[in-house]
Amino acid sequence: MAIYEVTLNSTYYGQNCLNRWNYIAGGIPAAVQGSFGLAFAFGFAQPATAGTIYNRIKLVSSSSVIFTGYRVVNLYDPEDFYSTPFGSAQNGDIASEGMPPFSAYGFRSNQVTLAVARGTKRLVGVVESASLPGGGVLGTTLSSQLTPLAAAMGEVLTYEDEGNTVSYSPAILSREEYAPSPGKVAYRKYPTEAEQLEHAAIGISWEPYNTVRSQVSRQYGRGA
Repeated sequence: MAIYEVTLNSTYYGQNCLNRWNYIAGGIPAAVQGSFGLAFAFGFAQPATAGTIYNRIKLVSSSSVIFTGYRVVNLYDPEDFYSTPFGSAQNGDIASEGMPPFSAYGFRSNQVTLAVARGTKRLVGVVESASLPGGGVLGTTLSSQLTPLAAAMGEVLTYEDEGNTVSYSPAILSREEYAPSPGKVAYRKYPTEAEQLEHAAIGISWEPYNTVRSQVSRQYGRGA
């Protein structure tokens, strides 16, 4: 069982934005690396395949969001990775005024084990027309698009490779706490794949929040 991480890179009003997803793979590809299969299943083939996660992200994003590239890596195999910038500009699909970068569509996962907390996700590109006046409650049009996106993020993705089916189950990973310097706390992947699998929640589902959320790290002048 391989553990993969998908990273989607974008810029929004000058702010660099990253979003990450983790998957546990089952099956052995015949002719390609597992990272390539996951990149294809996620929707990174050009143009973005309808119904895929990447396609559904574009559908709810302001055209001011510029998707610049992606990277899929096997966390414990340095030779199994697939990374490329997009060959041409990839913008969100909604031609409407976007809200500031710290505004986001929010998602949260369910919790399938007490050993791993539920996951959260913040996607930039909220448009002014997405929320109702007062309180930032999302309108029904955008809410109806966030629901299938959440469902897609909870699906087991598959890739067919010369008769072999590789499956990718969405997961939430708990990270190992360590002290990089006295008084400082940080988190990293566990030293071995076996240890990380013991700290993984598999078989999760996602649901969207019905209000606009915030992401402090994406305020103007800050990071991803």
